[in-house]
Amino acid sequence: MQTVGRPADNSTIKLRAHHLFCVYTFSGDGYDRAFTDNMERIAGICSSPARMVLLVEGVDDVCSACPFSDGVTCQKAGRDVAAMDAAAEEALGIEPGQLFIAHIMRARVAQAIRSGKYIGVCNGCSWFEGHCRPLIDSL
Repeated sequence: MQTVGRPADNSTIKLRAHHLFCVYTFSGDGYDRAFTDNMERIAGICSSPARMVLLVEGVDDVCSACPFSDGVTCQKAGRDVAAMDAAAEEALGIEPGQLFIAHIMRARVAQAIRSGKYIGVCNGCSWFEGHCRPLIDSL
């Protein structure tokens, strides 16, 4: 496993690649209260310089509170999360199994957004136009 940065402690959150963009652009909305509360918790963790992010393939800590997750895959119609993950991995130059200090990963995501690489990740997502794009356009 490759580690980028030096952890301050052993606190680790598991995220699939495209959820790195979701966490970065999270604005307080979600499918339901449990999902929203979980995203708020994860976004807070990912803002901490003392926390680690482990990139995973498949369900992650965001999925754990998603009403469309069966614990193995995303059941939301029209979602090709594997393709979204692959696009995010390419945009960020990362792969599952890598471990990052959360704020270093946030900086990578911010750079991918500034350079326009998020389009291949986020295009077609039902959250993008109404929730994420206004935030991205204001950056």
